[in-house]
Amino acid sequence: SHSVPLSEQRGWAHPRAAGEGPAERMAEGAAGEGAAADRMAEGAAAEGADAEGTAAEGAAGPGVDWELLESIRQDGGFWLHLGAHREAIVNITGLDDALGVARVALESWKALPDVERSSLRTWARSLVAALSERMPQDGPEGGQHEGQEAAGSEAKDARPPKRKLTSDDTVKAGKRPGVKKPTAWGLFMEENRAALEEAAGSRSCVQVSRAAGERWKALSAEQRADFETRAAALRGAQASSDGAEAASANAGKQKKAAGAPPAKARASHGHEIKQPQATQAFKAEVLAAVRGYIQRNQDTWSKSMMQNELAEQHRWMYDKHLDIAIKAAIKACGIEGLGAGVPKAVCNL
Repeated sequence: SHSVPLSEQRGWAHPRAAGEGPAERMAEGAAGEGAAADRMAEGAAAEGADAEGTAAEGAAGPGVDWELLESIRQDGGFWLHLGAHREAIVNITGLDDALGVARVALESWKALPDVERSSLRTWARSLVAALSERMPQDGPEGGQHEGQEAAGSEAKDARPPKRKLTSDDTVKAGKRPGVKKPTAWGLFMEENRAALEEAAGSRSCVQVSRAAGERWKALSAEQRADFETRAAALRGAQASSDGAEAASANAGKQKKAAGAPPAKARASHGHEIKQPQATQAFKAEVLAAVRGYIQRNQDTWSKSMMQNELAEQHRWMYDKHLDIAIKAAIKACGIEGLGAGVPKAVCNL
């Protein structure tokens, strides 16, 4: 009888017979890996397209935003222009966001004549200078931020406190507190402020500055030169006054220093010591030292040698008082001329 293979009896075929050998399985794995690689390539292409779209949007849109940012950061005249026309821009355009209003104001700002923008910037600088003079030198006291570390807090506490400038400091630095240098534009504004406010129909700094710019532009060269000459004369007078004040302050300090008592002397180790006085006890001490020195050096000695040795013995004394005591001791001993030949009677002093 024909025997049927066990694999056929049980309903399954050998892998080789069914086309599922190792080579076929390797081919299927390679095909799967290829499909996965294709999917990864498609994902990378999609991400690249998204990145290109984002870059295109960034290149197209934020150009005006960067210009607006620079104007907001650096141009004080633009701030005055924005503050003066903000309400009108909102009423006309219906915009309610600050960025949109600022963009519209920037376009109108760029459309202004150069002289008007220059006058607004000058006015902004004068406002900043006036505010900076009124601001205190020290910053307001405040607590530490909750996220700061203890080490940073200790380092900040260890810093020396700031000192406010006094009038003497400002005079020494060549500056007068609260006094600005006169300029031709400042004189023109000061002398014509009432007429400028009347011409502008308002006391707004922007409107007055705009009217002043128009009138200044209409002045002749001789009229502008007159303002420049007067401003230069005022600056010279102010500089002379500052120099006189500085000289007076320095003279007062020198006079005070000249009349002050001399500083107390200190020893080399830094402790304060009292200046010795040529008292009778000190004279007696020096007299004993002179007698001892004469007894030790009867043959070769001189006044300078004796003073040097006594200075070594009494180093803690000042030379001035030591010299006074030595002279008093020599006079008390009756020694007139200290030469090589010393009478034997001197040794019995």
